[in-house]
Order: sequence, then C-alpha cells, then structure tokens
Amino acid sequence: MRERSAVSTYRLVDIVQTNRGLIVEASLLLNGGLRSTHFLECGDECIFDSGCAGEQIALSLADFLAIYIDASWTIDQIC
Repeated sequence: MRERSAVSTYRLVDIVQTNRGLIVEASLLLNGGLRSTHFLECGDECIFDSGCAGEQIALSLADFLAIYIDASWTIDQIC
C-alpha cells in the first residue's frame, strides 16, 4: 500500500472547499500511529464533520481551524 502524504488542517479545508458537493474522507493522525476517520463536506459557511459513528457536527471554518490548528491529516478518498 502506498503511503499518503500528510496535509495540514489549512490544506484540508482548501481540499474540502475545492471539492464542494463531494465527501472528503480524511484521517486525523494521532499519537502512536492511530487515526481517526472523518467524513467532511463543505457548506456555505461551515464544514460538516461526520465520524464513523455517523454523528454529524457543523463547525464554522474558523472553529474547525481552531480545533485542529496543529493537526495533520491524510486524504483517504474523495467521492
């Protein structure tokens, strides 16, 4: 399996906004090699963030960036 390059939260937001109308599946890179999968969609003024459990949270772009400011992500797929 090919290793995916990590992207910053700012780059992730750009990818989500560029792919408006599609779902971006991204993995939040955690300590110890763990990952947390997020399914992200772009709204007019927010990002809809759904986890594996299916709970959807709407966050403003500013809040999403603030929460995940120092995070790294991999893009798993865009569909």
